Amino acid sequence: MPLFPSLHDAVKALEHHARPQGYAVIKYKPSNYRGGKPRRMDIACACGGRKYHTIATGLRKAGTRKTACPFRVKVVQLDDDNGLWRVVVMRPDHNHDAYNPGAFPEYRRLSEAQVRQVEMLSADAGITARQILLALRAQSPRRLLATEQDIANLCARLHRLRLGAHTSTQALVARLDAEGTFHKEKLNAEDQFEYQFIGLDDGLKLVSRHPQLLMADVTNNTNKYGLKLLEINGLTSLGTVFPVACCFVPREDVPAFTWCFEQLKNWVTGEARARQLDDDAFIPHVIITDYDAAARAALTTTFPDSQLQVCTWHIIKNVATYARRHWQGDGNDDPFEPEPQRRETHSDDPGRWSGGPGERSPGEFVTAFKSVLHAPTEEEFDDRWNALIAGFPAQPRLIQYLEETWLPVRKQWARAWTRWYRNWGHTTTSPCESLHASSRSFIRNSQSNLLAVYHALRLQRTTVQEHHDRAVEREAIRPRAPSRLPLYNKVSEKASYRSLELVQKQARAATASLLYPEERALPECTNSFTSQYGLPCKHIIASFLAVEGDGPNRRVTTKEALPLAFWDNHWLLRDDLADTDPYRRIRDPRVVARRRGTIRVATTSSPTTNNTSSRASRSRSQQQQLQRSTAPRRRLIVPPEVPQASQASRSVPLPDLESAGMAAQATITTIVKQLETIQNCLGICNAELKSSRPPADITIEQSPIEPRSYRQPRSFPRSARATQEMRRLPSAFEEFEPTSASQGGARRGYRERARQFTLNTSSKPLSNALPSIQGGFGQPQALEPANTEV
Repeated sequence: MPLFPSLHDAVKALEHHARPQGYAVIKYKPSNYRGGKPRRMDIACACGGRKYHTIATGLRKAGTRKTACPFRVKVVQLDDDNGLWRVVVMRPDHNHDAYNPGAFPEYRRLSEAQVRQVEMLSADAGITARQILLALRAQSPRRLLATEQDIANLCARLHRLRLGAHTSTQALVARLDAEGTFHKEKLNAEDQFEYQFIGLDDGLKLVSRHPQLLMADVTNNTNKYGLKLLEINGLTSLGTVFPVACCFVPREDVPAFTWCFEQLKNWVTGEARARQLDDDAFIPHVIITDYDAAARAALTTTFPDSQLQVCTWHIIKNVATYARRHWQGDGNDDPFEPEPQRRETHSDDPGRWSGGPGERSPGEFVTAFKSVLHAPTEEEFDDRWNALIAGFPAQPRLIQYLEETWLPVRKQWARAWTRWYRNWGHTTTSPCESLHASSRSFIRNSQSNLLAVYHALRLQRTTVQEHHDRAVEREAIRPRAPSRLPLYNKVSEKASYRSLELVQKQARAATASLLYPEERALPECTNSFTSQYGLPCKHIIASFLAVEGDGPNRRVTTKEALPLAFWDNHWLLRDDLADTDPYRRIRDPRVVARRRGTIRVATTSSPTTNNTSSRASRSRSQQQQLQRSTAPRRRLIVPPEVPQASQASRSVPLPDLESAGMAAQATITTIVKQLETIQNCLGICNAELKSSRPPADITIEQSPIEPRSYRQPRSFPRSARATQEMRRLPSAFEEFEPTSASQGGARRGYRERARQFTLNTSSKPLSNALPSIQGGFGQPQALEPANTEV
């Protein structure tokens, strides 16, 4: 038998020999001590011995692998000076079959490096035992036999070591005290944990900037104690959601919710006093919840000055469920389903419901109720409500349900009232539901303890804060092409892009009312937009605009830029990021608007005239950009413009009508000669009038049809055939048909268009149809159609 330098090496050699043979070895009995160290170690089979009989009640039925296997080996240290170890087989027989190595825990044991890795990964609340096992198998050079249960047992053992002498609940309170996190607990008469409130927004960093809107919702199955988790969340100007606080309650009743909301009020009030502000500085203006009578009653008592809103998606879902369940008559098999809860916070008014004669269905009933929900005014709400009652006379139970359940609290869900609340356009709890899904990804399972749930929520809070910081950084460098206009000079770099988009829509309506006062006149201002969003409405913007010019030259100009005071603090970008990085304080210079297609003409005017015309040109360029970006997006029919004269002719006043007629005749003659040149090139005039063919190798400047922000002229070399195609004269019957989008065009969201047209021309020169201006416009000579298709 070979000799081994140490006992450890001898045992490892026995394990390597036993593994492929289908059994495992264990240290059985040390003996023959000398100097406190054994000089003999008996090794037995892992299946040796008999089952241990306990005196316990036996609630858990445990199995055994013991078969009284007689296999024995001894490892003895020699008496020579080298101290080598020798292996002696005493009983080589086994009484069991060969097993897979994975059946023995001795082969599933992890190394010290792997245990340290499990300890590091288990600190993350969102990583499960299965994910840890997959990570270990990916890094293990040989096949890892450990199972998911082995990893879970190791994580539990490490967790007990971290807790020490405390339970998980006691360790949670100790951790909150050590971190300085605001928390309150309520114990019952037996000192059992009953309620707990935890503030997740340390120091009210985000609540102090966005205190106007809060959302509260309850989620279940988060811990092994069966406690409900009440999550209170806020909303930023960038649309990101952040957790404010959480509360563990045993029941969803009024006392539990009242205690939680009182702790929230004490927390925000104490922070306001610490900053020497008013007590209601951080009290929310609007609180949105689902339809829970206990939560609404507790909020009414705790926050009497805050406006309560009920999630409209939950209302429609409840109405649809009740309508399908209690529908009377035919139509109950209507496949109507409520729309899924979307991230959009506001839906457009679907209009008044006008149900025609015929059979009704639950889906049509819900559609009529949605029409009532989105009524813009109180008078319209009453009219649509009466139409709903009159349209479903055969459903008295449904009408009674609406009158008893939803009509008394209509001011908390109907748009006729909620559009006056500072809710930033949000009428649902969909952001809160999305944060519920996010917290679920951090909580391992429904059997976690409170310490693990808090650790998961803390990791989620850190992730949300990092996401919000990245969103703020992107917002700071986001291009704001529309906001470069003079109207937004004071707010373009300080307000969020979302607020500028909302104001931009109002500016379009204001511009249209100034350009077309009869067709697009503004209705009477109700101040609902400013009350709901904290932004200037179209009536306010119209007072900062003016109209210049007459006729087709009318344009909208800016009298004064909108002040930053019109923007609520909710929409302002953060300025504290520059405290950590001094380079963030540096801002780019204002971009000068480019004047595309401007032709510079040298004149002999005086320097004063040049300066005045230059300033006027820049002002016109800026006002044209404002008019293009804020003009209503509709197609207008504009009469053809009269050809303009040259720069010199515009500067010389016309003495009389005779001179005007001569100038107009010269202009028309020039245009007709150009048209005859086109006829000559197309070959539709007489042979003697044909001119030489133009050179085939030409370059054509073409701009594809695309959004204004991407419009850039490009040059394309054309062949002779393409040249003839581009020289065709379009007619009034020109049709545009979209072609397949190119790869670049598809990415930028536009399609190039190809034009196809048919041209009816004449075989006679166009100069024969030139009218006589001196004698008045007489009857032009008729043209004989040549029926030429191009």
